[in-house]
Amino acid sequence: TINPSSTCPIMPLSVASSRSFSTAFYRTASRTFSTALADLPSGTAGALRVNAHHMPDARVPLPFAPEDNHVDYTAISKEHWNGGWSTEDIRAAQADNVVATWGATKAAANLPILERGEGVYLYDKSGKRYLDWTSQAVCTNLGYDVPPAVVEAVTRQLTTLPMAYGGLGMVEIRARTAKLLAEMLPGELNGLLFPSGGAEANEAAVRIARRYTGRRKILTQYRSYHGGSTSTLAATGDFRRWFAESDATNFVKMLSPNPTTFSWAADEQG
Repeated sequence: TINPSSTCPIMPLSVASSRSFSTAFYRTASRTFSTALADLPSGTAGALRVNAHHMPDARVPLPFAPEDNHVDYTAISKEHWNGGWSTEDIRAAQADNVVATWGATKAAANLPILERGEGVYLYDKSGKRYLDWTSQAVCTNLGYDVPPAVVEAVTRQLTTLPMAYGGLGMVEIRARTAKLLAEMLPGELNGLLFPSGGAEANEAAVRIARRYTGRRKILTQYRSYHGGSTSTLAATGDFRRWFAESDATNFVKMLSPNPTTFSWAADEQG
């Protein structure tokens, strides 16, 4: 038996190797750490709220005072029809009317004002160049140079049929894209759903998995991001649990794999 620290219980171990020792120790330490955090009072300073037992503090609804919803359209600024807003105008409109999608709105006030992209670079209004390591949250991983053929195809579609609801009719471009992807994908992956973004795609994946298996629980990891909708926020493993958890049920969090508990690129003797 060993006593790793005063906070961990005595653990009987059958130590066959350093790997089995570290695995058992990590698992026991993780359980002890989670239990200790669960016993902390709500709001304890410095506490890492990553345990599955912690429930976010109740959200206090904000008071809404009755307001006159009349709109004076004559008061709408004429500057909306003017191009080339100044830096001051852009920052003022951003501060007054734009809510940040993933982060603190006030903290975004000093972000650069981006104007164009070229290759892997972004340029702000002052001409300063930035190397985009994020690929716009992995949404533009092909860079900012759009091939002329793509520009032509998008322009042609916008000038012929810019919108086609799938429940109303079929369109050639959707059918052709689906068939091409079905031929390229492995196995029997031949049914394509065209969502408008990643969150909607994950929502569909959750529904399909639950319908196909008959099971309800979805396992996700801490330190993960799956989208900004209700279900995908519940699946997201963000440390800001009071913000990220949407109270949707049957989403179970687990700690991400630790290098001391598994190996890779090694055989049984490695």
